[in-house]
Amino acid sequence: MRPLSLSLRGLRSYLAEQEIDFSSVGLIAIHGDTGAGKSSLLEALYFALYGGSTWDGRNASELIADGAATMRVRLTFRCADKTWQVTRTISRSSSPPSRHELLCLDDGTRHDSRTEVNTVIEKMIGLDYRAFLKTVILPQGRFQALLYATPKDRTEILKSVLGLDQLDTIRNTAQISHERLHHLLTQRIIERQKLLDDPPAAAAAATRRLHDAGQREAQFTDARDTARGAAARRDGLLARATAAGRQEELLQAARQPTAAAVLGALASLEKEIRGEQKTCQDATTEWQRREGALQDTVDEAERQGRGPSILPRAIAIVETAREQLPNIDTDRNRIEAADLRLAEDRRVVDEHAAGLVERATVVGEAEEAARSAADSVAASRELVASQLAVVASAQSLRIALHGTESEVEGARLRIKQAEAAMEESAAQLGAAKERQIAADQVLEAVMRSNSAAHAAAACQPGQPCPVCSRDLPITFQPPPEREVGEARAVLATATAAAKEIEGRHGAAVLSRRNAIEDVERLEPRAVAERQKLALVVDRLAPQLRAVDLDQPADAVVLPLLTICVAEEEGLEEQGKVAAASRESLAVEAAKVDQSRRALAGRQDSLTADRLALDQRLRASVGKLEELPELWRLDPVTVEGLDLLLGTAREWEVELKAVTDQLTAARAQIGELGDLQARLDTRHLTEVERPVTKLLHALDELVRRASETALLVGHQPPPPRSPDDELPTSVTWAAALEDTVAVLLRAARDEAATATSQARQADDEITEVLSAAGVDAMEQFDRLIIEAAAAAMVAQTDLDRAERETPIASDLDRRIEAATPLVDALRELSTLLAAGRFQAAVVARRQRALLGLATDQLLAMTAGRFAFSPDFRIIDRHTSQPRDGRTLSGGETFLASLALALAVVDLAGRAGGRADALLLDEGFGSLDADTLAEALAALSRQTLGGRLVAVISHMRAVAENIGDVLLVTRDESGSQAHWASMLERGRLVDEDLDGGLLP
Repeated sequence: MRPLSLSLRGLRSYLAEQEIDFSSVGLIAIHGDTGAGKSSLLEALYFALYGGSTWDGRNASELIADGAATMRVRLTFRCADKTWQVTRTISRSSSPPSRHELLCLDDGTRHDSRTEVNTVIEKMIGLDYRAFLKTVILPQGRFQALLYATPKDRTEILKSVLGLDQLDTIRNTAQISHERLHHLLTQRIIERQKLLDDPPAAAAAATRRLHDAGQREAQFTDARDTARGAAARRDGLLARATAAGRQEELLQAARQPTAAAVLGALASLEKEIRGEQKTCQDATTEWQRREGALQDTVDEAERQGRGPSILPRAIAIVETAREQLPNIDTDRNRIEAADLRLAEDRRVVDEHAAGLVERATVVGEAEEAARSAADSVAASRELVASQLAVVASAQSLRIALHGTESEVEGARLRIKQAEAAMEESAAQLGAAKERQIAADQVLEAVMRSNSAAHAAAACQPGQPCPVCSRDLPITFQPPPEREVGEARAVLATATAAAKEIEGRHGAAVLSRRNAIEDVERLEPRAVAERQKLALVVDRLAPQLRAVDLDQPADAVVLPLLTICVAEEEGLEEQGKVAAASRESLAVEAAKVDQSRRALAGRQDSLTADRLALDQRLRASVGKLEELPELWRLDPVTVEGLDLLLGTAREWEVELKAVTDQLTAARAQIGELGDLQARLDTRHLTEVERPVTKLLHALDELVRRASETALLVGHQPPPPRSPDDELPTSVTWAAALEDTVAVLLRAARDEAATATSQARQADDEITEVLSAAGVDAMEQFDRLIIEAAAAAMVAQTDLDRAERETPIASDLDRRIEAATPLVDALRELSTLLAAGRFQAAVVARRQRALLGLATDQLLAMTAGRFAFSPDFRIIDRHTSQPRDGRTLSGGETFLASLALALAVVDLAGRAGGRADALLLDEGFGSLDADTLAEALAALSRQTLGGRLVAVISHMRAVAENIGDVLLVTRDESGSQAHWASMLERGRLVDEDLDGGLLP
């Protein structure tokens, strides 16, 4: 399992979405201050893979961040040559529901349930969640566990990491497999007894009988087939003779002896008509040319704007403009004089209005002062009302705060009570578990001491022993069940007691967890209520000074009420003065408005006159703008319009002459078209239709001739090409007549030859029947059936023998192979039950672990330290073994790291696929040289593509690793990002400034 990217939100201090890319890094440092959220990244990785936390392998609810309702983690990783993405979300409540999804990004395989996802990941990685915490993630406080462990605890750790605790499962599996295979072996022996004793010998005898019957059947079949072949040949020859005679009759009926002469006459007539059509077409082309030239002249006039579609309308528009233009100029002069008089009257009114503006400014200032006073009074009233509401809100918040604080104290009391109950039940549970283990060991010892006797409990003296197969002695007695029963009763009692205490302990744990959740839920609420109360008190006006929330709200805001009453009295006097000034100003303003309305009426009248004048101008002169450029004048004058009308009359005469000529040309083209249609009709009726009918008859003759040629083996006549001209068809028709004559003679000869050969086939049939000793061909079928029946019986026997041969061989082979396997499974389950095998495997793997750890430790300590077989440290300077607790802090760290790397290597060899190592341990006990050796050892772990992450708040660790993931935390939570070169340089500068580097 090699992590590629990690995304998390709502996990412990990570409130906002975080996305971290691990795809292009090997050895990394996760650096940040204490409490920044470094270890939480390991929790996120562990939760994504196993759905729990490092301290509770199957529960992760305590990881949800304060203030967050839902936690989501998504991990993309590479395992077993495929890329996978696992997504998990959990919530404090049941909404939204938890989500557990595993998706293969390569082939789309998806798993959607928690159990299914956990099972697939454990199988894929090869490690359960306990082994994962001992080989891949090493949280704080567990780094030195293997170095300081007792021999018993160390054995249990190695058994868990290496999967040796599954040997009991292997033993049970071997026992179950033995029972199942023994039953299957017995079934195979019974199946073998139902088959032939010697299937190969039976198959050989059946093969001989089958061969003899096959020879007889083949002889009769050959004779029958020969006779049937001669009969079929005779029938075919007779049919051929009949077909040749019939084909001769059909060919004679389809014959067309005069076709060539008729086609020649039609060809001459076609030539004559084609000549007349060409003369007509040439005349039509000439008239069409003339029509095109005349039409081009008309089209050119249209493009210039003087064509037949424009010329009449344009002349009418010009004439209308010539009539109306003198009256329009007179009305325009009158409107301009009235406009000048209106401008002078408007100037006088504007001067009067300017004087009113100055007076309005004075009145406005008085009114503004009155409004300002009114706003002040309203603000005072609003302040009094708001302060009354604030005081009431503060009094309500204080009551709610007292209630929440009481609930918090009650929840803390429940925590203490639950912890006391947990301590008591934990002590009782430990004792109960010890009693349960002791009872189980006693029962196992009783069962093991008499296992063979218990296995033979149902046998009688003289019968074979089910264990060793020897006969039981005459003095054999089954062991008493009393001792086993008592041991089982003691175990059942101890188990029930442990279960009952475990239930009480679980209830206490649940009660403590619920109380803690209540405290965690209520304390933020109390803090929020306390802060809210402080904010509400701060909102009270400064004029109130000290606020006593025990007094009524009216008494608290009394100073503000006094100020408000004084302001209201001054406001009334200012309002009277402003009203009188505004009334006088309104009278003068009314007079100005009346004058302005009169001016506006005069202005509207002038505007209407001007609009009417514009409309008249557009109705006459304006329509000239709609005509083409050729008709436009600038400026539009009476003289210009007269000149334009004279030119237009000349254009009109020229256009009429051209259109008359165009009409005459189109009439001539119509007459020529009628003549062409009559010639086309004559060609169709006098040439095309007779030719088509005759050629169809000749095509039918070709088909009949081709059939006859195919029958007699003659070259068929060539078909007529659809593209041939009529003279060519004349030559082809003459050649076809010659070919038909030849084919008629050949058909008569073919009929005579086939009749003669049919008589010879009859003689051959008679000869075959005589040689076989039969009178008719029907007797062959009975003899063949008898031989085939004998062959079927032999074949049935052969099929059974051949069918049973591989079955019998397979059963013999499987019985022979299964017998030692069944015996071996029985022996394996017996050996594993003794326990010596597990001890031997653990000892052997422990030696391998110490060998790998010694290689790591020698490399990190310049060859000074190594491990002894009992996990003590050998100092090569003194050659004496030392207890691990006598080492310095740095030496202890290196020894623990060497063991951790060895465990990772050994677990990988045992089948685990964890291409990652995550260390959450301080490096503060190492000097600069030792730190470099430790980091070099970790760097070597990345050579195969493994991700190695070191969590530390020490800058020296971050400075010596190429890729640094910086973790920071502020009021909005934790953030993580890859350090830039500038940030890495800043770390070094901070160490230099603090005197931490030389």
